[in-house]
Amino acid sequence: VAKGGAIDAAMALLRDAGITSALMHGGTSTIAGMGAPPDADAWTIRLGEGIDAPRVRLRNRSVSFSSARPGGVEHVMDPRKGVPASSGALAGACVGRSALQTDAWSTALLVRGERPAGMPSDCTSLLHTSGGWSIEGPDRGRIELGTQEVCL
Repeated sequence: VAKGGAIDAAMALLRDAGITSALMHGGTSTIAGMGAPPDADAWTIRLGEGIDAPRVRLRNRSVSFSSARPGGVEHVMDPRKGVPASSGALAGACVGRSALQTDAWSTALLVRGERPAGMPSDCTSLLHTSGGWSIEGPDRGRIELGTQEVCL
């Protein structure tokens, strides 16, 4: 969560300096897009690998992605049990206005394996299970899988 907060703080410094277009990531799991790159209307981010991996186009939005390690010991802990998360989810992602917020909620999605009841209504959740991707939230109608791109 600290990584998301640091990204938010760094983006605020850029805005205060008059920067209107920037893409910042913290180790690829949390990404914030301000404005858009030259000759484009948004920053295109692909979440994960495979033909069905969602692509989001960020414009003044953030996305965070948490995933399980295939075939290995899980690196995300379930705080309720004090053991590695075992929800069966392969990945969780959250799109919202704050990198701090999306960083926390993407991990909660992975741990719980479902959208938490307390997730803010302005956040969109993406959950990847063996059955594919499920998308819930205000941007649901604008997120496509595979080669489709969406603007958030």
